[in-house]
Amino acid sequence: MVAPTRAIDAATAEIDVRFADAVSLLQELVRQPSTLGKVRSAQEIVYRHLCHLGLDTRMMDIEPDAVAGQPAFAPVAWSSAGQPNVWAVLPGAGSGGRSLLLNGHFDVVPAGWRISGAMTRGARRSQATGCMGAVRWI
Repeated sequence: MVAPTRAIDAATAEIDVRFADAVSLLQELVRQPSTLGKVRSAQEIVYRHLCHLGLDTRMMDIEPDAVAGQPAFAPVAWSSAGQPNVWAVLPGAGSGGRSLLLNGHFDVVPAGWRISGAMTRGARRSQATGCMGAVRWI
């Protein structure tokens, strides 16, 4: 097993290596118009990026009728048409371990907003880049 300090150092180094690509992806997403009901083009950017990373990636439209019977189902007042789910799988290297689920969503902005995606003093600032996500061990 890798010592925690070495694992943190290795993760930090990997983040440093991939930082410019992550910023570029975020800028591409921020510049992509994505209003409620019209996020497919943004989801396609994520899908292509995950495929490029070599992950087993899927994109599927949400079918409310198929999940309506689930205990956590929460109906919404708008259509899910044009708002697919995207997910990818990175197989673990070992056996018998737990899985990690990373979950997030696209925040959308009102129609007509234009966001540059520019960096300011090394930070990306935008009302449209927040993501309320979840991490869960399963």
